[in-house]
Amino acid sequence: MRKVLKRAAHRLGVFPQARHVYRRLSPAVRSSLERDARLYRQIFSPGDLVFDVGANLGHKAQTFLRLGARVVAVEPNPGCVAVLRHEFGGNGNLTVVPAAVAEEAGRATLHFHDLAASSSLRGDWEHLGKGGLGGPEERVEVEVTTLDALVAEHGMPAYCKIDVEGLEREVLAGLSRPVPCLSIEYHREEGDRLHDCLRRLEALGFGKANVIRTDGADMHLPEWVTLGALARIFDDGGLPPTGDIFVRGE
Repeated sequence: MRKVLKRAAHRLGVFPQARHVYRRLSPAVRSSLERDARLYRQIFSPGDLVFDVGANLGHKAQTFLRLGARVVAVEPNPGCVAVLRHEFGGNGNLTVVPAAVAEEAGRATLHFHDLAASSSLRGDWEHLGKGGLGGPEERVEVEVTTLDALVAEHGMPAYCKIDVEGLEREVLAGLSRPVPCLSIEYHREEGDRLHDCLRRLEALGFGKANVIRTDGADMHLPEWVTLGALARIFDDGGLPPTGDIFVRGE
């Protein structure tokens, strides 16, 4: 029923408004925001700059703002951009950048299903369409920027969240220096890409890492470990199937 109502709101052009009301009334959303806040209080401080790369519909951005951050929300999906602007358009602490992020600036084809959470520049991304409304795959040409370009324009973030549905390796290739804290989403079935990301992060100067399972709020490992150690733990099956890897410089 929820998906039917969501699809109807989308087709009627009132999805941003309907979503706004739903999120204000839903106990599940409130619980999720509180869980996220518990995590991110450990990552940055009020007033810090945060990059939300792959902002989607703004769930994480909402938490970042509630914690007092200044947020740059980067999102290429046109439908998601409309929601971000409706939800946060009056908030001077959030800037929406309607673009994808990759190794080089330019233009690229975005593959997505309506407002699915899994839109990607990768047409072969096996999770494409998951979380959507069941519509056919759509494609649209979008602007592409880089992390270096975002830093040059907006400043160095205290934290950079990267959730770009399988394109993390390419996004990291567009960064030439470390930020204080950064996270990337990973999937166990793409182990080769994960190892490439860890090597890139190590080359950038990140020294310690930990993991949070998908939809979790607590670090999986009892202490932060080197990136090489994390790679070995992953190979030994000691990490959740999906989650986010957090890295920092020390």
